[in-house]
Amino acid sequence: MWVERKRIHHSARSARRWLLNRKILAQDAKQQLQRLFGIFAVNDILEEPNYADRSLTHLITRPPSRAESYIDADPILVLAVYRWLRSHGVKWPDLDKLVESYAATINDMSFSLDHELTFPCTLLRKCGFDVRMPARENLYFPSGFSLIAATREEIFELCRLLMVSTACGDHPFLDDELRIVLPGLAVDYACASDFEGACTVLRACAYIGVGETTACRWAAEWILDQQQADGRFGFSGPGMTGGCDETERWLMCLVPTVSAVWSLAELCRPAFMLGKTMHPASYNGDDSLS
Repeated sequence: MWVERKRIHHSARSARRWLLNRKILAQDAKQQLQRLFGIFAVNDILEEPNYADRSLTHLITRPPSRAESYIDADPILVLAVYRWLRSHGVKWPDLDKLVESYAATINDMSFSLDHELTFPCTLLRKCGFDVRMPARENLYFPSGFSLIAATREEIFELCRLLMVSTACGDHPFLDDELRIVLPGLAVDYACASDFEGACTVLRACAYIGVGETTACRWAAEWILDQQQADGRFGFSGPGMTGGCDETERWLMCLVPTVSAVWSLAELCRPAFMLGKTMHPASYNGDDSLS
């Protein structure tokens, strides 16, 4: 199965319009970071790193007003958006202080760094901070075939570990069993209409170098099929049409929309957050991913 690049581009542009054209309270830092990360992912899919319009300029020049609301945000999200803002010459003072505290905390640790800090440390270095890196070591993951009986939470935790320990695919991964089983799990989640499950496993597949398999292409096609006419991702239902105002409906679709474009960005270019300039070997120069 082929995932047409022009279809991914059309989907990404539509999602970016939706992310830009809705209102989120500026003081909610976590939601603003999610939205900007989604736009950042879309710009990478479209190979438009310098894209800017009036709506985006309005967003990035008005940082959230409550600094304490950064605390609950995912550090990976914080670092990715921080790096993206800095590349546009934008500083958010409270965000800057938080990232500086990450670097100071890591360098103040007197013990060996856990391998789970590989990706945050890599991002910090990309942001210009001189931080220590965890020692490269052989990592042990569950048997791929044992995942058949694993719970959803266990699979999500495995996908998280693959992300942080491989730095989103920047470091090699050689477990053949997981490379065989994970693409099938992405399809299983799609067949079960588990949107977040399909997105999460598809990203993990990209990190370990199997994002171009037939199963992953099928899962990506299914994710694209879930996009609504206005550009958002997620399912339509009673909660989307009644009993909620426009802002509540927007927030219900924010996470799945960002998750979808994040997955598509990793499929097109694993480790895009690190600013790589080379496409993966699966890109053959035509209008599709093969």
